Amino acid sequence: MFVEIEHTLSLAYDAYIRESFLELRMQPKTTADQTLQSFVLAVGPPTKISRYRDWNGNVVQHFTIVHFHDRIEVVARSAVSTHPAVPALDRVSDARPFPEPLEGGRGALVGACTERLLAREREQGGHVSKASSNGHAVQSF
Repeated sequence: MFVEIEHTLSLAYDAYIRESFLELRMQPKTTADQTLQSFVLAVGPPTKISRYRDWNGNVVQHFTIVHFHDRIEVVARSAVSTHPAVPALDRVSDARPFPEPLEGGRGALVGACTERLLAREREQGGHVSKASSNGHAVQSF
């Protein structure tokens, strides 16, 4: 899957300030599940942007604005392709949700499931209701 991300950050001040310093962690990492295709960062007012990697491998962009300003605008645009890791088939267990089909088709399967439920109820000491073949309820204790 190809994903495009746009992140906008706007800071507005009540009065002009003289200096601002910001660190941003907006650039997606390339990992086993995703690959960064492109990244663009725009900052206003215009200033020099520097970067480094932090202890966790994230790219950190940082900048200082040293002239009077009353707002800061930051727009980061990324394009990422995802490719989630798929486990090997021999490591995946896929249990069947229902028991193996019995001879006699669906009716036999429903009957077997009903009998298992009734047996479980009896083991737990519960009262069990069962519909007979003519549709009338039969109470078992």
